[in-house]
Amino acid sequence: MPAPAHASDSVLLTRADLRLRWKVSNDTLRRREKSGQLTPIKLSVNCIRYHPAQVRELEHQVTCDPMTNNALRQASTGRQTDR
Repeated sequence: MPAPAHASDSVLLTRADLRLRWKVSNDTLRRREKSGQLTPIKLSVNCIRYHPAQVRELEHQVTCDPMTNNALRQASTGRQTDR
């Protein structure tokens, strides 16, 4: 079995972890899930986790691509921006 790209990839992030990391609300995370930008791993009804590699990829897109950043902002707020 190949080793994960990062040692931390074997540890899934909780919704609280990601909320604090991105400084957003649970509602924002749910909107990103609904829009397809963020894929939740549902371990049970009340146990949601996220894969660190996907989180890093989204963070990379936001820092490198202003258009992706704008799309994420729109999905997070439910509003369109003029940028």
